[in-house]
Amino acid sequence: MGNKKNRIRNRIEEQVTRFYNHHYYGLGQTKSQAPDKIRSVMTYSRHVEVTALIMHKLGIKRVKNITVDIANRYIDSQRNKIAARSLENQRTLLQRVIDIYEPGQKVDINGDLTPREWVNRAYTYEQVTTLMSHQKERMRLSTAIAFSAGLRAQELLTLRRFDEAKPSEERSWLDERFKGLDGVKYIVKGKGGLCREVLLPNKLAQLLETKRLPKPLVVEDRKVKIQTYYDIAGGKKFSDAFSQLSTSLFGWSHGAHGLRYSYAQARMNGTITQESYDARKEIVSQELGHFRKEITTHYLTSSNHTSH
Repeated sequence: MGNKKNRIRNRIEEQVTRFYNHHYYGLGQTKSQAPDKIRSVMTYSRHVEVTALIMHKLGIKRVKNITVDIANRYIDSQRNKIAARSLENQRTLLQRVIDIYEPGQKVDINGDLTPREWVNRAYTYEQVTTLMSHQKERMRLSTAIAFSAGLRAQELLTLRRFDEAKPSEERSWLDERFKGLDGVKYIVKGKGGLCREVLLPNKLAQLLETKRLPKPLVVEDRKVKIQTYYDIAGGKKFSDAFSQLSTSLFGWSHGAHGLRYSYAQARMNGTITQESYDARKEIVSQELGHFRKEITTHYLTSSNHTSH
């Protein structure tokens, strides 16, 4: 029975992938080149995954059978059951489906939503060193890089030398980025296809270069192919293994994403000096690839959750 369910879900995902490939594929293109397409690997994979999940929940086997009425009923059923941001993301992807099959119709979120409660997901330096002491070399290096440079799990797979790639030119980058830090600049590709500079401490950069592949390798993460240049862990496999280890050691996990919280808090609380609080938030926002200071504020949430 389980195998049958898996086959059905796989068929749905395959069909959803074909839908987004045909109508919204814009990976590797700029906003001006593909204004209405999905340009981010992470966004693309999330669209496929969540659309298939919604269809499975609703018992719908074909994308074209999602009507605006079905979409609106589903969104209304999820109000205050999931985070407001997640609900808006689901509304967006359902709207993309409706735009193809019922142009002009709208998928809406009606009424007020319960504000999201933000918690501190940062790992302390001591917790990270404990985790790394239980990891094999490949995972340990990825953890150190994510912790030291504030990388997302999938961004680890996109690391490029600074002379091989360049940051997105449509953005205005602050000169104050990485102020107070010393190291080697690399380029990663993050959400929305945004390419940004990150800074690795010199010793980590030296270690990373020992993992340089003879030639680029295409890897698959969340059903999306990514060209990677280093033999290091990243993506969902890294994230899952990190969470499992954290739960095993501490009895809880903030996920690999918690390493970005650690980076943000370290930068705000010590390594950026002689800047106003607002200016520091702006700097950290760009270093994390946000360009939205209010998101950085959430990364600074104070709580007792890191010590448990």
